[in-house]
Amino acid sequence: MEFQKIMHEWKRMCAATSFCEVCPLKAEKCWATSPANMVGDSKSIEAIIMKWAAEHPEPVYPTWGEYLHTLHNEPSSHELSKPIPDDIAQKLGLQPKEGV
Repeated sequence: MEFQKIMHEWKRMCAATSFCEVCPLKAEKCWATSPANMVGDSKSIEAIIMKWAAEHPEPVYPTWGEYLHTLHNEPSSHELSKPIPDDIAQKLGLQPKEGV
């Protein structure tokens, strides 16, 4: 598994659980502030992280163009074909696209 992908999913998992007591890596003695203190082999840690990621897919929000189209506006720029960032989508009250 590519290192950056695993670390991205680990960061998402850590942010989503926000409490170490409910973190899937608790049994591996994961210390988010100091990974060097983690106990367990890297293969089992990778498996736990990637299993969580598969069960919690990253949300995909509509593109700016799709969103503006729902407001009866037409997209006018290439920038509008990019997905809306998570933080902005949540402030707009948008739900992730289904089936992506």
